[in-house]
This record gives sequence, structure tokens and C-alpha cells, in this order.
Amino acid sequence: MLLAIDIGNTNITLGFFDGDALIRTFRLSSQPKRAVDEYAMIIKTILRESSIHSLDSAILSSVVPPLTPIFEAMCIGHFSLMPVVVNYQLDMDIRLSIPRPEGLGPDRIASAVAAYGLYGGPVVVVDFGTATTFSVVTENGEYIGGAIMPGIGMSIDALARMTAGLPEISLNPPERFIGDDTRSNLCSGIVFGHVGAVEKILKGIKRELGSSSVRVILTGGFSGIMKNYLRRYKVVPELTLEGLRMLYERNKTCTS
Repeated sequence: MLLAIDIGNTNITLGFFDGDALIRTFRLSSQPKRAVDEYAMIIKTILRESSIHSLDSAILSSVVPPLTPIFEAMCIGHFSLMPVVVNYQLDMDIRLSIPRPEGLGPDRIASAVAAYGLYGGPVVVVDFGTATTFSVVTENGEYIGGAIMPGIGMSIDALARMTAGLPEISLNPPERFIGDDTRSNLCSGIVFGHVGAVEKILKGIKRELGSSSVRVILTGGFSGIMKNYLRRYKVVPELTLEGLRMLYERNKTCTS
């Protein structure tokens, strides 16, 4: 059983793979102050409740530096596993054709690997996480860059924190552009504004690629809401976990 760990700024996503099959996922909040033993206890509880008897391998992607050694220590100390840690130097079936590949987030590497491996290129991954990111892979498997914009959750938090009269809200999918109270105004502006920005950026990416036949894959925590407004694109919620599995298969000898 492979444990895939995707550590994001807001959430940690755990995926449990039996061969190619993702049989269980679990999300918890990213908390650097939790100890190694606390995270180990959470994972052991998941294993017990899911009737998973053992783990034999692990791979780790992290954009939160303080959490990386915690999860490495947990894998080694509690499960006797040396995890593959995702970075730009791993063996992968795409080429990172950007000036500073060491600066590319490991989650974006994993999702780009999965998108190209599953669907070929040219392909764009739009990841609706803490930030909304665009990752572009050409027909020949070259990762050439992308874009980053404030995410939906970040927009909600910023409006609540930086304005005196706007509340922090739970986002509901808006049905109309014209809201009739503060909450529906916020939902409309945040969601439809995000949709417009995503479509504008995708249009520019396609123009710069010189192709209209570009696959677009939506993923990330807010993709479940955004798919209602971006219906022509494919939604793969666990794309990053799939990429981690693929990266592990190509790099598992690194841990032996």
C-alpha cells in the first residue's frame, strides 16, 4: 500500500493506493505545530478504520517547509518507510523547461505529471487551492510555466479581514449575478469574478500556445464549486495524488 501525502498551505491530503487504485483519501488541516506522534496517530487511526493492514511505501509533496521534516520523520519513525520527497530533480515524463525549476512547487509538478500522463498535451491544469494556479505542458511534454492568482478562499479571507462591513462567509454557489444581500453579493462577485479571470487567462494561454485544442483539467479543493461554471472542462479532484503515484513508480528505487 502506497501512502501519498500532499501538504498544502491550508490542507494536507492523504491518498492510499493499492497498485493503481486510489482506495481512500483523507483531508486534515495543515498545522506545523502538531508533533510527529500526533500525525502518526491520525494516520494509524485511518488505517485501522479503513482495514488497511500495512503501508509499504510513501511519497511526499510539501509546499510548507516546516511540515516536510515532520512527515519525513513520521514515515521513518512510525512506519519504517523512507519517503520519496518530490522535487524538480526526480525522474518524470515531462521536462521542466523554465529558468528556475527549483522554484516550482512540488504539487504543481505532481499535477502536471498526472495531467500529461493521463491526457497528453498540450494540457493546462487549473488548481483551485489556497491560490489558483495554472500549469502548462506542451504537446511534447515540456512544462513551460503558467500563472498564479489569489484563490477563492484567500479572496473571502481578504475581504473579511480588510473591510469593516463585510463578513467572512461560507461560499455558496451563486445562481444569479445580482445578489440581494451582502452574502449573495460576495458569492456572486467572488465566484463569477474568478470564472471570468480563469477564462481570460486560459484564452491567453491558448493564444500563446498557438492552439485551440488544449485540454484543460480542473482540480483542487474549490473545483467542486467551479465545475458548475466551467462545464466544458474536465474535473479530476485527486489529480495531484495521481501524479504522486506516478512519480513514486518512476522513482521508487531512490528509497531502496
